[in-house]
Amino acid sequence: MTRLAVLGAAQVSACGAGIGALAAGLERVPPKPEWVAISRSEDSPRAPVLRARPDGIDEVVPPRPVRRLDSFAKNFIYTAMLAVADSGRELPPPERIGVVTGTAYASLVTSFALLDDIIFEGDESGSPFKFTTAVNNASATSVATVLDARGPCLSVLGFQDILINVLRVASTWLDEDRADLVIAGAGDEFHPMVGYGLSHLGGWAEDGVMRPLDFSARTYV
Repeated sequence: MTRLAVLGAAQVSACGAGIGALAAGLERVPPKPEWVAISRSEDSPRAPVLRARPDGIDEVVPPRPVRRLDSFAKNFIYTAMLAVADSGRELPPPERIGVVTGTAYASLVTSFALLDDIIFEGDESGSPFKFTTAVNNASATSVATVLDARGPCLSVLGFQDILINVLRVASTWLDEDRADLVIAGAGDEFHPMVGYGLSHLGGWAEDGVMRPLDFSARTYV
């Protein structure tokens, strides 16, 4: 079994972009969630949401290849490019680079926007650009396209052990000599439907503060 070696790491979160931003947010001033309505009614419950802040994305991600992509795909691309830069190494030939991403919900915002267009405007109004970025594999294919990675490409979907399964896929590709380097990552975005589901599963952190070691309370953000 191949021993995985992490050559570079990156993240985009409410703390900002890059490992340094994450460390600063966790050690000094944690980011505060914004409270987002989960329905269109005036008395809608509000869920605590930590939105990603892709600081500096325009300085790293070339605008032309991503001009028709949604923010979900752009954040995956941005994180991948930051990880490549963090490695400080030259990439192997395109045919030897694999991409695997993991997500529970895929591109929810674009998926529901596409459905709204079809429901309210008719079948012919469905945007082909929204459709291509709403498919479940869009996060992985977008990264592969921008980085010109032509090896194996896959998006792993599920609600449990997503990152572990992503790393298992990466390890398998390396074991089978299908790639010399694998860009692996995971992420999700908020949509009011997620908040609606959580409201029926016990809710979220009432004060917007996560307490992962408090097993007697629900402190989801």
